[in-house]
Amino acid sequence: MLKATRRKEELETSLQRITRDAQSLEQTREALARVHLENVRSATFSEKQNIISKLGIMVYPSEDHKTVRILSRLNPDTEFKVSRQKISMASPKL
Repeated sequence: MLKATRRKEELETSLQRITRDAQSLEQTREALARVHLENVRSATFSEKQNIISKLGIMVYPSEDHKTVRILSRLNPDTEFKVSRQKISMASPKL
């Protein structure tokens, strides 16, 4: 009986620790997202351009400047689930 009670207490303690760790992980993710957003907002144009070139993202405007074609060399087999397909979008001037 004492052994079962001790085991139950160990499991409850373990469950509490896992719950705290999950909450801590979520708080860390939120903090990183805030830092990321602040970095993107405060980055200069050349810094943003450097990041885009490191990711292998290429933007090609059409001859009539009404659409843009965006290509990426990112590998879709990564854990980030990024698509490598060509994307066309309307110009923001429309």
